[in-house]
Amino acid sequence: MAACCSCQDGALDHEYASNTSLHGPGNIINAKRPAHRAVWVVLFLAAFGVAVWQISERFVAYFSYNTVTSVKVEFKDELDFPAVTICNFNKFQLSKVTPSELNYITEVLDLSTGFEGDDTGELGFDYDDYEEEGFGPEEDDYSLNVSAIPSNFDLADLTLNAGFVLDETTLQDCRWRGKRCYADNFTHAFTSYGNCWTFNSNDDKILRQTIPGSGNGLYLVIDVQQEQYTEKPPSGNSDAGLKFLVHPLAEPPKIDSQGTAVQPGTHAYASIQNILYKNEIPPWGTCDPTWRLDNYDTYTKTGCLLECRAEWVKKDCGCRTVSMPGNATYCSPTQLTQCVKTVVGKLADGRYPCECPTPCVANTFPTTVSYAAWPSISAQDYYTNLFNHTAEYLQRNFVVMDLYYAQLNYQEVIQTRQYTVGSFLGDFGGQLGLFLGASVITIAEFIEYIVMKVTQPCSSRGKRRTDTEMTSLGIDTKSNQSSPLS
Repeated sequence: MAACCSCQDGALDHEYASNTSLHGPGNIINAKRPAHRAVWVVLFLAAFGVAVWQISERFVAYFSYNTVTSVKVEFKDELDFPAVTICNFNKFQLSKVTPSELNYITEVLDLSTGFEGDDTGELGFDYDDYEEEGFGPEEDDYSLNVSAIPSNFDLADLTLNAGFVLDETTLQDCRWRGKRCYADNFTHAFTSYGNCWTFNSNDDKILRQTIPGSGNGLYLVIDVQQEQYTEKPPSGNSDAGLKFLVHPLAEPPKIDSQGTAVQPGTHAYASIQNILYKNEIPPWGTCDPTWRLDNYDTYTKTGCLLECRAEWVKKDCGCRTVSMPGNATYCSPTQLTQCVKTVVGKLADGRYPCECPTPCVANTFPTTVSYAAWPSISAQDYYTNLFNHTAEYLQRNFVVMDLYYAQLNYQEVIQTRQYTVGSFLGDFGGQLGLFLGASVITIAEFIEYIVMKVTQPCSSRGKRRTDTEMTSLGIDTKSNQSSPLS
């Protein structure tokens, strides 16, 4: 009976090999000569091996999650103009601080320095750990004499009232696409430079540049008022002039690490580029489209870092600095010197981490800045009469800036998956079809063959077992058939 079962299994194998759409097995089964069959066996095994090798390569390529970056340039008739934030190097104006405040202005500058700064050098030294003895601080020591500062001192209030103000006195001229603009077109922003002022920060009314080149964007003439400077080394800035930053409307300004300085007596020409980045989600990229910020409507890495630092300061000190977002109360001088600077130091050297993924969509506006002396000798009389200041005053205090798109185009830097699901399936099917002639129909045929292989022998064995049992009882199944009477 085993031989009979084997015969039936062999018949099923022969039927599958003869009728399957898979190339090779039919030629092997139907070969008339051993040599002919051997050739087809070798060819089939070789093709099968190459197909397995190529398909395994495709699996490795897909699960490597590699990406490619493409760059394309889009030309437009008009471009949305970015936000422009301007800060003075001087935090507090001499005429707006009281004599008592002027006495401890040095300590105030120490307290207000470095809370929004970059990742290193924020407090005057680097935080890298060196193996060599004598390099780097062993302990965080940010002690500062604040005994002269009143206990009810409010740094935010002092910065707001005594800091740099953009008004009709300091904003000597402002033009947007040739039309007059005013101080009311700027909004206030707290940064590590104190009071800063942002042009075009309103998402509801986006300004657009329609003609490329200088004079067709934002033109500013600003008086920095050096006679009002109160900062002195080592705690204060030793520079005079402005810092400006071109940034997306939804991104808070990071003036200290990203801003560009302009000295008085110069005309700065800032040519703006617009670059749009589109990044992939994990596992291909690192962006997270679900990430949200508490204090900003749009996720940006700068906003995330500011919020993270503010959270660490709030957690350890129970307050926030002037330049940090949030709703916590502003820190007192004692909190600033005894707690906040220690937290900032830990943030700078990585002991307090900040998890801020790459944004899935990000805009940057790199600027190329060139400078010219201003005013020229031949133009001095015109500008001295226009602004009612001497030529010497203009050269020591006036900053002229032109900010514009050089070309009405933008770049798209797009990160895409090198190997998509569609590409993988196409390659997988291509390798099967090229080397084995297989397709989805072939897979269905193989599944059908396996199902029949498993189920058919069982029913055959059941029938053979019943026949055997009847024979052992002396009953001939053929004798049950009707026969004529003898």
